[in-house]
Amino acid sequence: MHGEAITAELGEILELRIRGYPKYTGIHLIDHSLALIIGMFSPGVMNIDRANSIQRYFLFSLSSPIAIFTVEAFKKRNSMTLISWTSIWALLHQCLGIGAIGPFYFAAYMLASGNEQYWWPLSRQVPTPYSKSLLPALIVGYVLPTAAMYYPYTNISKAKGMIAFWQGSPVYVNILIAIFAWAYRKLYQEDHRAPEASKPLPDMQDLRALYLVSFAISACSHFSTAFTIFRSTNPELSLTRVFVPTWAVPNAPFLDSLRNLWLADFWICFLAAGVWCWMAVWDMNRVGHTKTDMLIAAAMLVGTSVCFGPGAMTAGCWYWREAKMARVSFS
Repeated sequence: MHGEAITAELGEILELRIRGYPKYTGIHLIDHSLALIIGMFSPGVMNIDRANSIQRYFLFSLSSPIAIFTVEAFKKRNSMTLISWTSIWALLHQCLGIGAIGPFYFAAYMLASGNEQYWWPLSRQVPTPYSKSLLPALIVGYVLPTAAMYYPYTNISKAKGMIAFWQGSPVYVNILIAIFAWAYRKLYQEDHRAPEASKPLPDMQDLRALYLVSFAISACSHFSTAFTIFRSTNPELSLTRVFVPTWAVPNAPFLDSLRNLWLADFWICFLAAGVWCWMAVWDMNRVGHTKTDMLIAAAMLVGTSVCFGPGAMTAGCWYWREAKMARVSFS
């Protein structure tokens, strides 16, 4: 969509902020906020500006951090800490952007890992009803709504409605985990107590599957975006147009300014995530769980980000870390 078509489409979106707001909930403040959000999401979702494909890439890549945040919230070692408040973090990063909130979460996580009990093998276990619920909740609560938002709707109202519905997706994950875990307890009358330290922890199979699926989703988004860019002859769809901000912000067109906002969120989030993963490796060395060379760790993190995407890098790091920690026992 080019020229006048872009202007007309974007004009219709922006009019929502001037003349009135659709009644999604009937609550003026919420409807006002949703109308503003729809204006920010629409160029990418409706393919008005193909350079805003950073938005789709970013949101699918976020499946990995969301998976990790949720896993850590349900671990015994993190109960009653800041990182156990998953829904609060989710609401904050939906309202303020994960680029603004993510670094605070990563700092809270590193603070929690300073506790000696954090490193006890049994304290890292996720109770079975929750470990079984994590992957289906992530798929149904976050991945499917994200995919549905980018369906090529012919009806603009349906597209806007899906954008509005998507905003709660990180919270949907938590709600679905509670529902699935309750159903699991009802269906399977098992002993959910922690096993002896010498026995394998039952949550590891579920967590491995979660990290692998998160890695695959992020990597597929990475490959899909790269393929689209490299096969395109459109100068508006290049690596620099998609991933590098337009620095002349005061004179930038609205679509460029909007893309800059998405890029700021993307780069701050995943640069902070890269530092977080590197610090997580350092933490493992500090307590004697591994003896990883930190320069090699940095090279591996950067290389994985380039080859598979930063979301895959985050999931891969946590897969490795989880496996190392699960092998440790006091025997």
